[in-house]
Amino acid sequence: MLQDPARWKVQRWNYLYTGQYGSPQANLAPVPVTQVDVSSDRTEVVLTLPVEAHPIGMVYEISIADLTGAGGEILKPAIAWYTVHRIPK
Repeated sequence: MLQDPARWKVQRWNYLYTGQYGSPQANLAPVPVTQVDVSSDRTEVVLTLPVEAHPIGMVYEISIADLTGAGGEILKPAIAWYTVHRIPK
Protein backbone atom coordinates (compact mmCIF):
# COMPACT_ATOMS: atom_id res chain seq x y z
CA MET A 1 0.00 0.00 0.00
CA LEU A 2 2.95 2.34 0.48
CA GLN A 3 3.42 2.24 -3.30
CA ASP A 4 0.05 3.90 -3.92
CA PRO A 5 0.75 7.53 -4.91
CA ALA A 6 -2.77 8.52 -3.81
CA ARG A 7 -1.85 7.84 -0.16
CA TRP A 8 0.88 10.48 -0.26
CA LYS A 9 0.20 14.19 0.07
CA VAL A 10 2.89 16.67 -0.94
CA GLN A 11 2.64 20.44 -0.96
CA ARG A 12 5.27 23.11 -1.46
CA TRP A 13 5.79 26.75 -0.65
CA ASN A 14 8.51 29.31 -0.11
CA TYR A 15 9.03 32.18 2.26
CA LEU A 16 9.45 35.82 1.27
CA TYR A 17 12.73 37.09 2.64
CA THR A 18 12.38 40.73 3.64
CA GLY A 19 13.79 43.02 6.29
CA GLN A 20 10.94 42.01 8.60
CA TYR A 21 11.11 39.06 10.98
CA GLY A 22 9.11 36.05 9.79
CA SER A 23 7.18 35.51 6.62
CA PRO A 24 3.91 33.92 5.63
CA GLN A 25 3.95 30.98 3.24
CA ALA A 26 4.00 32.14 -0.38
CA ASN A 27 3.19 30.24 -3.57
CA LEU A 28 1.56 27.35 -1.68
CA ALA A 29 0.70 24.58 -4.14
CA PRO A 30 -0.01 20.85 -4.13
CA VAL A 31 2.57 18.62 -5.84
CA PRO A 32 1.43 15.38 -7.48
CA VAL A 33 3.26 12.17 -6.58
CA THR A 34 3.76 10.26 -9.83
CA GLN A 35 5.58 7.17 -8.53
CA VAL A 36 6.49 5.56 -5.20
CA ASP A 37 9.32 3.04 -4.83
CA VAL A 38 9.74 1.14 -1.56
CA SER A 39 12.95 -0.74 -0.68
CA SER A 40 12.69 -4.49 -0.17
CA ASP A 41 13.30 -4.12 3.59
CA ARG A 42 10.64 -1.34 3.73
CA THR A 43 13.02 1.16 5.36
CA GLU A 44 13.28 3.58 2.43
CA VAL A 45 10.72 5.25 0.21
CA VAL A 46 11.54 7.24 -2.92
CA LEU A 47 8.85 9.57 -4.23
CA THR A 48 8.92 10.77 -7.82
CA LEU A 49 7.64 14.33 -8.24
CA PRO A 50 7.57 16.57 -11.31
CA VAL A 51 10.65 18.78 -11.61
CA GLU A 52 9.76 22.45 -11.30
CA ALA A 53 11.49 25.22 -13.27
CA HIS A 54 12.58 27.11 -10.13
CA PRO A 55 12.34 24.80 -7.09
CA ILE A 56 15.35 26.20 -5.21
CA GLY A 57 14.32 27.44 -1.78
CA MET A 58 10.96 25.65 -1.88
CA VAL A 59 9.84 23.84 1.27
CA TYR A 60 8.14 20.51 0.65
CA GLU A 61 5.77 19.00 3.19
CA ILE A 62 5.33 15.25 2.72
CA SER A 63 2.72 13.20 4.55
CA ILE A 64 1.12 9.79 4.24
CA ALA A 65 -2.28 8.62 5.43
CA ASP A 66 -2.54 5.73 7.89
CA LEU A 67 1.13 4.78 8.19
CA THR A 68 1.43 1.59 10.26
CA GLY A 69 4.31 -0.38 11.70
CA ALA A 70 5.02 -4.09 11.26
CA GLY A 71 2.81 -4.87 14.26
CA GLY A 72 -0.11 -2.87 12.89
CA GLU A 73 0.36 0.11 15.23
CA ILE A 74 -0.29 3.56 13.78
CA LEU A 75 2.94 5.53 13.43
CA LYS A 76 2.81 9.26 14.11
CA PRO A 77 3.80 11.76 13.04
CA ALA A 78 3.69 10.59 9.43
CA ILE A 79 4.91 13.92 8.11
CA ALA A 80 8.27 15.33 7.01
CA TRP A 81 9.60 18.60 5.60
CA TYR A 82 12.40 19.15 3.11
CA THR A 83 13.88 22.35 1.69
CA VAL A 84 15.41 22.16 -1.79
CA HIS A 85 18.82 23.85 -1.86
CA ARG A 86 20.12 22.37 -5.12
CA ILE A 87 19.21 19.74 -7.68
CA PRO A 88 21.95 17.36 -8.82
CA LYS A 89 22.61 17.24 -12.56
